[in-house]
Amino acid sequence: MLSPEQVIPFLGQPEAHVREHALRYLAAAHDPGPATADDVWRAIDRCGPDARPRLMCHLEDFRQTDAALDRLLAELRVGPEERERYHLLKTLCGLDYDLLTRRGEQIRATQQVVPHVREHLAERLRLVGEPPESLWELLLARASEVADKDAMTFDMRPSERLTEALARHPEAVAERVLTLLRDDSVTDWRETFCVELVGRMRWRPAIDLLLDKLTIEADILPGYVMDALVRIGAPEVLRAIEARYAQESNCFRMDAAGTVERIKRPESEELLLRLLPGEDDPAVLTCLAGGLCGLCTTHGLEQVRQIIISGRYDAQFDDLEVRLLTVGTMVGYEPPEAATWRAALPERLARAKEGEDAFERLLGAEARQRWLEGKPPWPERDSDWEPAEDEDDGLEDDALEDDDAEDYAADVPALDAPFVGEVETIRRATPKVGRNDPCPCGSGRKYKKCCLRADEG
Repeated sequence: MLSPEQVIPFLGQPEAHVREHALRYLAAAHDPGPATADDVWRAIDRCGPDARPRLMCHLEDFRQTDAALDRLLAELRVGPEERERYHLLKTLCGLDYDLLTRRGEQIRATQQVVPHVREHLAERLRLVGEPPESLWELLLARASEVADKDAMTFDMRPSERLTEALARHPEAVAERVLTLLRDDSVTDWRETFCVELVGRMRWRPAIDLLLDKLTIEADILPGYVMDALVRIGAPEVLRAIEARYAQESNCFRMDAAGTVERIKRPESEELLLRLLPGEDDPAVLTCLAGGLCGLCTTHGLEQVRQIIISGRYDAQFDDLEVRLLTVGTMVGYEPPEAATWRAALPERLARAKEGEDAFERLLGAEARQRWLEGKPPWPERDSDWEPAEDEDDGLEDDALEDDDAEDYAADVPALDAPFVGEVETIRRATPKVGRNDPCPCGSGRKYKKCCLRADEG
């Protein structure tokens, strides 16, 4: 597989699909280093205005430097359009603590930093001085406060600030966290916040507990579990996944493949190559092959090709032809079918772009505007709203065909519409779109492999 150092130059690649593959490789990694936000800014300057939104939306995933912060504040001062302003401010929210401490005065002097971002940064600094016992009680209180709320209807930053501060005291809270995670009766936000906390602590004793949580069929929790495992990012995570892989469900195996893809170690490539021959489920096989492509594999290209030409994959989960062509460009591999696949590439990429544009119309712009105003991305449900009689159509998650994806997307309520159905726990974060439903963006892929994976705004 390619190393991060080998991938960084592709951030400035003229071909958008190659550039974005490199961006995802680095941004989603357990350790995006040695890449920094400076590399993203260089790519923005090189690739021009059309590439800015997609590159800028991942700025927050990279380590910020003094030079990158100078550039960010300068961009804010010139009054960028809404989408860029949103990503700049989101990046500012996640500044490393040391950089925030050193440059706090300059940030406060920048008038374009909106009040709720100022308050968030000030609170991050304040919480560093709080004792761990107080922080733990505040985290539990926050979980109780939002107990009945849906994931996108409240501000996640208070809990993120608390888990960030608590992660500085692993010796004081680790056992409490593990005890709570072992309690099967805890299925509310305490569970989710503790999963996030062990990830921030990179707490290796929690690996098996996290994998237990990955067996749970849910909308939100598996994403937090995957993030926590990726943050830990140790070879022990890979060994634990391999030990459990064969006896677990298809959903577990798909999420496990996605986790391994983000741990940019040679052992990850080796693990996916070992798992491929014994897998016969098309969806899981697609995730394994896609994971190899995501790692910029140099040893698994022919295996991915064989899966494609044998037709043993599920196109709803990944477009393996595009992925293989992209990785082939990066590593110098040309499959025999390249000419045919390349001829269809513009149409495939255009379809993906249409899906992104549909998501933007459906959710993106309004969610960003609400955030800039200091509001949660989605409004809370009207308590008087009654579900439509035909809300539950009796279909299983996999019952919808590809051709139905566009019609299904049209049925998803607008952002300012009330939610439909009851939300009993965090395990049902969105009653309209399940992990295995077609994505409402219209891409034709499953929601779990499309817009659920990341908020790319």
